[in-house]
Amino acid sequence: MNIEEYANKHFQYWYSQVENLELKLLFENNKFKNIIDIGCGDGSILYACSQSGYLNKCNEIWAIDLSWQRLSQVYNISNFIKCVQDDAQELRKIPEEYFDFVICTQVIEHVENDLSLLKAIYRISKTGTIIYLDTIFKKRFGWYFYINEKGKRTLDPTHEREYENDNELFSIICNAGLKIIYSKKQIVTFSIMNYIIRLLNIKNRLIFQNKFLQILQKIKLPIPGYYIWKLILAK
Repeated sequence: MNIEEYANKHFQYWYSQVENLELKLLFENNKFKNIIDIGCGDGSILYACSQSGYLNKCNEIWAIDLSWQRLSQVYNISNFIKCVQDDAQELRKIPEEYFDFVICTQVIEHVENDLSLLKAIYRISKTGTIIYLDTIFKKRFGWYFYINEKGKRTLDPTHEREYENDNELFSIICNAGLKIIYSKKQIVTFSIMNYIIRLLNIKNRLIFQNKFLQILQKIKLPIPGYYIWKLILAK
């Protein structure tokens, strides 16, 4: 499946609030000037940050994705966001030592070379830059029905890898020259309402602006053995 087919199939909804506690605290406790969202997708994180007022004091906001179809949606959030089509493993079109906050959520498990991604992040970051990164962590008993190209069961068929021990990721983070300042795992859950809406093929990005659906969307079931692994790094 090419990147544009994947973008069309995996439609992303926009939410009016930042649900990620770590991201909220980072924005509320720091004053970021130049920020970049690597692998921004349809812009769901940037939309929530914009609605929460977190982007108002930033000088520059960059959105990076390999899919032009996804980036075309980010333009609808704000004309202030600079959208660039680029490979997260290279970031050749991105200035070096430029950003003081980097967001990279649910991306590293999709790329062929995770070390190249982290080295690219190091290169575009200033000294002291904060990096928020999250990915999938899988315990031995974790099971899901998708199978990736390598024949492994994964949470998403396009996952190149799902980390199964801390050192798998810690070692390449250190190899890239970055420091780990926070690490936490939170069990993966899926929203029943979100599943129903996707099943009905409803492609309205703002559907969860409805208060009733917001309540129903909070009814979630855990996926045993799968975790969101949240990390805060620094250069």
